[in-house]
Amino acid sequence: MELDPVLGGDPARFTAQLHAGLEWRNALSALNEMLNRIVSLETQLKNTQQALRDNAGSDSTMAGPVTRQGRELGRKLKELKDSLYNSDVQREAGQDDIHYLNRFHDRLQSLGFGLAFAYALPPTEVVTARFKELRAALDGYIAKFNDLLRTDVAGFNKTAEDRRAPILVAGAAIEVKEVKVRRRFTASQAAAATRPTGSTTPSERTHSATRSTKLRHACANASPITLDPAWPTIGRGSWT
Repeated sequence: MELDPVLGGDPARFTAQLHAGLEWRNALSALNEMLNRIVSLETQLKNTQQALRDNAGSDSTMAGPVTRQGRELGRKLKELKDSLYNSDVQREAGQDDIHYLNRFHDRLQSLGFGLAFAYALPPTEVVTARFKELRAALDGYIAKFNDLLRTDVAGFNKTAEDRRAPILVAGAAIEVKEVKVRRRFTASQAAAATRPTGSTTPSERTHSATRSTKLRHACANASPITLDPAWPTIGRGSWT
């Protein structure tokens, strides 16, 4: 990637903007991953309860403890999810979110507009302070979820396993990945603005691209991990 030959720009400002954007992306990806895992656990709990109803019958000694622990775990998961994300918003209905107050996911996601949509413009002091505030809150939510994995989910699985009931697949602890910006070259001086030359009108013989280009791959990799209950995206959320 090179600087715009017309606008130029200070490479240090691009680096600062890139670092801030990647920090936001990694934070949003961790939040989305946590929400997706919560939804997965809720689904598994519902399936376990249905399996117990179908197979345990009237044997309350087997189904009772598993059902009680599953109900309590489901309550804690829903409480955490509802503090982060509003499942009542109809994502397919335009602007349905105006009927609800913003929640943590909305605030963190919207902050990206102040980080990545300018040319060689690092985030302002206000945006930086806001991100630090949201990141600290995110760390608290992640710690709460990871604690649920270590305690409630592990306890449920122990009870379920003792009674030959289905256990939960919860995955590893959630963490926000560290940003690592790799430098391929160091500019010796700032690029000077130049006057564009040549034709700016595409030739009629130019064919549309039929395969992904390096730029499209880069855009896909730079996107945050998608939130399954919300909007789909092509982003694979790779860690840089």
